[in-house]
Amino acid sequence: MAAAPGGVMSLRGRFEIVSITGAIFPAPSPAGATGLTVYLTGWQGQVVGGAAVGPLAASGPIMVVAAFGNATYERLPLDYEEAEAPKKMHLKPDSANSAAAQSSAVLTV
Repeated sequence: MAAAPGGVMSLRGRFEIVSITGAIFPAPSPAGATGLTVYLTGWQGQVVGGAAVGPLAASGPIMVVAAFGNATYERLPLDYEEAEAPKKMHLKPDSANSAAAQSSAVLTV
């Protein structure tokens, strides 16, 4: 049973856990910084995975490894030169591949 990208599937039955990864940060954290991603395999070998929405229940013992730290978000200031004179961007045709030069360009900064 396949779901559309961005869609939600409800799975029932027994699955093997292939991978669980995620991060939980205290508020205020950037949107999308927290979440849980789970990959499961079924009895026929099919693999399904994605962002977990809702509860997960294990039918047996599992091991969870967690790391804790003092998470902070910092935005580094611009260098003085970058703040004074922003770089100009120029587009030029890609000369390495003359057939594609008509349709592609290389961005140089």
